[in-house]
Amino acid sequence: MNLTGRQFFDEHLIDDVTAILQSTGMDPSLLEFEISERLLIRDVEPTLRVLTRLKNIGIGIAIDDFGTGYSSLATLQRFPLGYHQDPSLPGCGDVRRR
Repeated sequence: MNLTGRQFFDEHLIDDVTAILQSTGMDPSLLEFEISERLLIRDVEPTLRVLTRLKNIGIGIAIDDFGTGYSSLATLQRFPLGYHQDPSLPGCGDVRRR
């Protein structure tokens, strides 16, 4: 599921997602949020806090359009991301859960 910057930084995101998962009984590992590279590097510390909380719940995180901005793989490693896919990188031609 794609998240916009406004949705991602909404102060109620974690509580709302947790409540929905509990009320539906959905396994959090079946849910994946996709955010853009631009959103990822926009405000690093708050982004890192939200991503860590989502990962702790068990939700997957994927980055859309990586490489279209100015971040590097070293920057990407700072974040608790769930999936990566980039056929141009050695060993990344398939989707892998981290």
